[in-house]
Amino acid sequence: MVNYSKEKKRLLTQIRREVFPQYLQLVHAGTLTLSGDDGSVVRIVFTKGNFAHLCGFEVFASQDKTCRDRQSRFYDFMQSGRPLPLGRIDFAHHHGSRAISLEKGLSNSGKKIRVAPVAFDALLSGLSEQQAYIVQSAKSSVAIFVGETGWALGLKLQEGTSNDYIPVSLLEENVLSSLVHRSGSVIVRVTSAEWR
Repeated sequence: MVNYSKEKKRLLTQIRREVFPQYLQLVHAGTLTLSGDDGSVVRIVFTKGNFAHLCGFEVFASQDKTCRDRQSRFYDFMQSGRPLPLGRIDFAHHHGSRAISLEKGLSNSGKKIRVAPVAFDALLSGLSEQQAYIVQSAKSSVAIFVGETGWALGLKLQEGTSNDYIPVSLLEENVLSSLVHRSGSVIVRVTSAEWR
């Protein structure tokens, strides 16, 4: 039988050591501007508030987990170096509009944490122009995905902007797979990626 508390603690420790340092760099690097072979431009802004979800976790205001807290607290907890309030952090309990089990939450977090270092490293280094794509999302909660063969970063428009996106999903999946890319929509190859 799986000890979910022990697994949660293990994954949170792994995030703090292996994933958070890269995400911290993404937040402070500025805006990643991608140009596509169709002339499109996508600008990605990495925010503190989305880090928890990208890792498959959410933060609650109290240990009874009845009320969600500001999700940027997850980032702040990671950055502080202090012990994490394990009773207030848990696996994301919802996927879209439906609740998921602890087992599924653990699995989702494990996949995200496994792929995050690869994806974040690729984003920090400006992506591989021969392997990176922008695709229309097959998921209703995500506008577009950016990624390569082993990962896909889901983006939605930042409120009040026309081409500034924020990350809302991270998948261990080929960006061109039918789970990610909307069937019949255009596949855009990334021709340049610059931090500004």
